[in-house]
Amino acid sequence: NYDEKLRSRDLNSLLRKPPAGSYVVRLKVKSKTGLWSDWFEQQLYVETNRPPLIRDFQVQPEKPAVGESLSFHYAYENEEWEPVPEERWSYQWQSQDGELRSGIGKPRAFFEPGRYQITLSLRDAYGNWSDPKTIEIEVLEREKRNEFSYKFSDPRPGEIIHNPKKGNYNDYPLNQSFQMTRLGPTLLFSNSPETVPGPGILYRDEVSGPIRVGYHLRNCYHTPLRLAVLVENVGQEAVKLTRTKSAFGGPAEDVMHLGQLVAFNYYRSAEKIEIMLPPEEKYVLYQSPGSGWSHNQSLTGMFDLQTDRPVRISILALSLEDTSFAQEELPIWPRDGRHARGTFSLADREVQILIKGDRKEKLVLGKDGEGFESWLTGRDALTGDLIINKGNYGAVYYLHFSSEEKIGILFNPRGLTFKGALQAFDGNPYRIPTLGSFYGLREAAVVGVLDPGQKASLVYTPPNGSDAPVVLAIIPAAFWDE
Repeated sequence: NYDEKLRSRDLNSLLRKPPAGSYVVRLKVKSKTGLWSDWFEQQLYVETNRPPLIRDFQVQPEKPAVGESLSFHYAYENEEWEPVPEERWSYQWQSQDGELRSGIGKPRAFFEPGRYQITLSLRDAYGNWSDPKTIEIEVLEREKRNEFSYKFSDPRPGEIIHNPKKGNYNDYPLNQSFQMTRLGPTLLFSNSPETVPGPGILYRDEVSGPIRVGYHLRNCYHTPLRLAVLVENVGQEAVKLTRTKSAFGGPAEDVMHLGQLVAFNYYRSAEKIEIMLPPEEKYVLYQSPGSGWSHNQSLTGMFDLQTDRPVRISILALSLEDTSFAQEELPIWPRDGRHARGTFSLADREVQILIKGDRKEKLVLGKDGEGFESWLTGRDALTGDLIINKGNYGAVYYLHFSSEEKIGILFNPRGLTFKGALQAFDGNPYRIPTLGSFYGLREAAVVGVLDPGQKASLVYTPPNGSDAPVVLAIIPAAFWDE
């Protein structure tokens, strides 16, 4: 299958992941005077790349107590020159109330007596996965540490709290010692219709100053589409536009993964792209990949920008052939009656929170009328209708904590499904949970620990594709051993 056009200056670029077989490689070189050598030919034999084989898998101790740290050892066979860059861990057990439960990730300890199956798979650099290897251990009734004490003593943001005692974090009383300020940008949010029926205008409005553009959309058209977010100068003077944050994901069918990805990348984003936009000129803030936004795939994004004069921002679904961005012939799609579309001023929340540390308590995000929380209200610029953003999607929360006692904080989603991210006390972004997703109300994730007198901050935005209500459970150290 010799191909004369298959050429490169680097052999590795031609043979990055070659199938097994026989290859003829030809080489010629050029001198400084421009003369080429004759071809030199060499035959290569590429052997089959075997997946790793796990030979041995052990855990110590073999019969741990509840809350006793585990140590794992495994040995495997693989090509000696090839690294094994990824492990995949999972575990399952039958809880004492008879429920079959499971977890993803390498367990540090277990917090309920019973028999646990722990499974490990390995991926080599070529991409082959080993067959899974499973061991079974018995966790004894004796308790060394409970789950709060163990995981708050060495807090790892995003780590799952399985909650074997079925504590209900929503039963904690609300923290009432706070001061909340509304601030931040004008939010243009396009999530209705969430399922896009074809080429058309999804949202459009004229705004100025600090602006955030957010969207979460799924293609339900029978052919691939292209999403475009345009900024247009509709005035008579040039506009200075500064883009400060951008995060986007898709197209993909896993909407919860997209929401988590965009939230995580939003916290990491820090840019300063300045553009002078002459009158009647357009700037493409975003357009989906040229390969197409296919049927049943979703796109999610958040962009922060600043303008010194009014601009018109349009969120458009276009055919792949449409490169003009003309809107005159496009229909305006109506809202779907379930999701939000509109313009919302002062979209963010900054909250100062004082914790006395004499009781367990909670903060609530994404649920109207709970403590400082209230849903954003705005207008649909295309219809003039009053809009309520149920869940405050597209908003950003800046939560500043000060505690008189040592406390641990947990993140407990209160909807059916959740997969998100936050910027933790150390200023770094973390996935919530670190691996997998939340289903139901029982589990939580570690946020972090505050020492007496310490001040620290969290940044959080509700992830698109997940249910919004969240409890932040505040648990003083005096209650960790309950």
